[in-house]
Amino acid sequence: MKQFVEKHTYKNKVKYLYPYRAVKAKLPPYADGVEMVEVTDQPDKYSMPANDGSDNFEWKFNRQSWLNEEVRPKRNELLDDVDLRRLNADKIENMAIPKKIEWRTYKQELKDLPTNIDYENPIWPIAPNEV
Repeated sequence: MKQFVEKHTYKNKVKYLYPYRAVKAKLPPYADGVEMVEVTDQPDKYSMPANDGSDNFEWKFNRQSWLNEEVRPKRNELLDDVDLRRLNADKIENMAIPKKIEWRTYKQELKDLPTNIDYENPIWPIAPNEV
């Protein structure tokens, strides 16, 4: 399937946009030119036009979209599980100190996940054993 983007030129600068995003970008109505450009297939659903101002089209990975759609929802579920089932007042009161440290370390790893996770090789923290 062919893919097209709009190539907007204004004052010798180039910006590539999906046709439906051109309106959101609030480009000046007096742009020097707009043309439809055929581009390579999108490598994945998180890639967007690079828009580095050059005349050459490239796809750029949008890390924030990936984090917001794939990583953060799962991470938030795991954090909720830790807070509600593992580190609640009843359980933490009876938990040994080394176990408390393990669970708190795991929880911190989950919080830091969006900063540390790699798209190509996502490694999730492993929860401590229940015992």
